[in-house]
Amino acid sequence: MLFWGQQGVSKNIEAAAKWYAQSALQMKDAQAMYDFSLVLFKGHGVKKNISLALQMMKQAASKGLVKAINGLGWYYSTYKADMKTAVKYFEKAAQNGSRDAIYNLGILHLNGQYPGKPTKNESAAFQHFYKASLLGHVDAIVETSQYYCTGNLDNFTRNPETAVLMLKNVCGQNGYLGYVIRRALNAYLKGTWEEALLNYLLAAEAGIEVAQTNVAHMCEENPDLGRHHFSTYDCEWRYYNHSTFNYLGSSYGFLKMGDYYYYGHNNQSQDIEMSILMYANAALTDSSQGIFNLAAIIEEGHEIPEIIFNKLGINKADQLERTAVLENLYRRCKVQAAEELLSPCSLALFSVQVKVAWKKIMNHPVQASLAYITGTIIVTAFLTSLVHCISNKRTTSDTIQEQGDITRNVQENENTDEELHVSSTDTPAENHRNSGLDLIRCRINQLTEAVPNLLYSQHVGEWTFTVLGVCICLMHIIFMMHFL
Repeated sequence: MLFWGQQGVSKNIEAAAKWYAQSALQMKDAQAMYDFSLVLFKGHGVKKNISLALQMMKQAASKGLVKAINGLGWYYSTYKADMKTAVKYFEKAAQNGSRDAIYNLGILHLNGQYPGKPTKNESAAFQHFYKASLLGHVDAIVETSQYYCTGNLDNFTRNPETAVLMLKNVCGQNGYLGYVIRRALNAYLKGTWEEALLNYLLAAEAGIEVAQTNVAHMCEENPDLGRHHFSTYDCEWRYYNHSTFNYLGSSYGFLKMGDYYYYGHNNQSQDIEMSILMYANAALTDSSQGIFNLAAIIEEGHEIPEIIFNKLGINKADQLERTAVLENLYRRCKVQAAEELLSPCSLALFSVQVKVAWKKIMNHPVQASLAYITGTIIVTAFLTSLVHCISNKRTTSDTIQEQGDITRNVQENENTDEELHVSSTDTPAENHRNSGLDLIRCRINQLTEAVPNLLYSQHVGEWTFTVLGVCICLMHIIFMMHFL
């Protein structure tokens, strides 16, 4: 903050250099070592000290700071003119994602300074500039746009539209526009939506993608606000559509426009072809939702242009087989949605894999026969187990009822004896008691005869469940043979 004069702090390079030195020498912080080495190289706020600067840069690089590794390449190319050593550091930093290092390698190719390749190589330079531009390197974007504007390369098609979009992206990196967007965000957080909308509009009309998306979102969330300020055109459609025309594009904007084209929006009619194009562009930005929507459209039977498959990297052999395309897309979708334990992508992929496995089984005579036989056994075993479960339930309830009847008869006989106060010489009482005992014996004999039937049903049920489990395992093995 002191070095650049940011966040309300006055610029003071000398004080900044002291803080860098303290953090680098005392705290051994890699970033501070790198920053301190830069001020030492250039003499900003301190006296130039190349040897100490190099020492700090090497220490920062040894701690794995990628910027410092690229810095060592810059040192050897600038101070020592040792391009071989410089390229070694540039390559190492580039492998770790340094856009500056990638750009520097492009400059070496462009100037014919790359070791072992003394001639100017614009094709190699363009490849490096293009890679760095995708990572947001401003100078690389400018260089790449120049090639798109002139087409001054072998086997390279001139594309002025792409050049304009790339330069527009550079122009959007404007401090004042950033201030306008911050002002809009503060107003939105305070709940003053009109002020937020007007500030976002200023940035949106200047071509800033995030502002365009936010304007469309606010119109979508508050239709009355949108109708008040946009009476002549559809706010959501206009600004979501504008957001898709940026160089890198907005995945959210592509998805929204894809939905609008797919379902139709207000006065806009359905357009499946444009919907496919929008979802494909979202998929190219590694949007899992875009990939899923594109696959869903294919499942509905819509044709996808070959150029889209080529951009997605789906080979021509897979393009001929719809299930292969779906499996490829759902697998990519699952990878992009890896944070979710169970995502729609994984369920859709499983469904496609089951269909593919079943088709392979049906095309194999032996496995198809085995599958039919196993399926028949499974259904039979299931129905048998169901019948025996119902039968056991009824038998058990009947047995319990009979036991209850016996108990009640015994109790009734005992109560009758007590009421009659009969003696051992009362013949009618004896007859009554004997008849009760005969009834009890008959019921006990019935229960005794029911026990073997219960045991038989239990054994049948156990064997049925065993056969059912074995058949299910067999079907599982057949499917797994095609999954793996």
